[in-house]
Amino acid sequence: MKIPMNVLLFLAALLLLAGCGGSGDSPPPVTGWAVGVMPDKTTPAILETQDGISWTRIISDKFLRSGEGRNVSAIDSQCAWISINSAEVNTPGQVLRTLDGGATWENVTPVVWPPNSINNYVNIKALSRDVAWVATSNYLASTNDGGKTWTPVTPSGFHNGEQYSYTHLDALDSKHAWAIGGITFANSSSAALVVRTRDGIAWETMPAIPDEKNLLGLAVTSPNTVRVTTNNNATLYTSYDGGETFPVRVQLMNNPVGNDLNDVAVYGQYVWTVQDRAIFSRATDGGYNFVNSKLPNFGDHGYSNLYAVALSALDEKRIWVGGVADIGSPGGLLWSNDGGQNWHEPSPSLYGYDIWRVSFVGGVK
Repeated sequence: MKIPMNVLLFLAALLLLAGCGGSGDSPPPVTGWAVGVMPDKTTPAILETQDGISWTRIISDKFLRSGEGRNVSAIDSQCAWISINSAEVNTPGQVLRTLDGGATWENVTPVVWPPNSINNYVNIKALSRDVAWVATSNYLASTNDGGKTWTPVTPSGFHNGEQYSYTHLDALDSKHAWAIGGITFANSSSAALVVRTRDGIAWETMPAIPDEKNLLGLAVTSPNTVRVTTNNNATLYTSYDGGETFPVRVQLMNNPVGNDLNDVAVYGQYVWTVQDRAIFSRATDGGYNFVNSKLPNFGDHGYSNLYAVALSALDEKRIWVGGVADIGSPGGLLWSNDGGQNWHEPSPSLYGYDIWRVSFVGGVK
């Protein structure tokens, strides 16, 4: 039977709409989390997304009422680990885990936990629903049972009277993990801190990086390749022996004094960093030559003085940068789908939120 031409044209239009005007126009599903503090500057902000563009605030009576979300590790579409710092001096921070996409939360804070304050930040890195590490001042611990029990560890070379402040954790698997930060000695001098484990049990302290006092950002891409960033001088160091030495030193600003290089993320040969004063830097050669750019403003939403501290990426194009407020510049979150050449605000905007960390399922951070 011959089908009339008008029917053929109608069917073709339906196929065109199904292929181009339907799900093809929708952002691909991606699960991500962001943590920080609400615009009121007192209430923790825990946010979740399924497309990387629009974010939903998650509310739970398990969260501290006063403080800030400080760290997050996204595991799968249903599981994420977060840490929340208390705004009250000598009140412990929290470590929590969800297994149902944020509908409910389990408080898995270590039982033996050092007193916490607003400046005693809780770092977390999770690899699965069961395996995770936490670190804060003078405390580093791991769990293999979803946070039911925690095993504190003391890296080799630690001494009583010294203060160890961890700022970042990263891991490749249950055996290979790193933590960075700074040491304050009994005589009040200080040095950068790098510790690692290669069996998931024993931790060792690496030699100090000469002239560096504190490290902020960390990205590990293999058992041998470790990148760290510094405070106060916008410098990126790369190690090819697992953190024992850092022979590659790249200063990202001509006049870097006073600029903290807050984080680093790596995807293949692409390396990105973020720093104070809303500066985003990108390299396509493994981290030797960077192009610096300022994060843009959007109408009356000014980001020019943003302390850019959070960095996450899914591939060489999809990148997220979060930041916290500086004088005259509220915090917020921006995203790019072209490798950081152009930036966009979420919808609705998160302008005014302080965003400390962002993590995506399958992402590089």
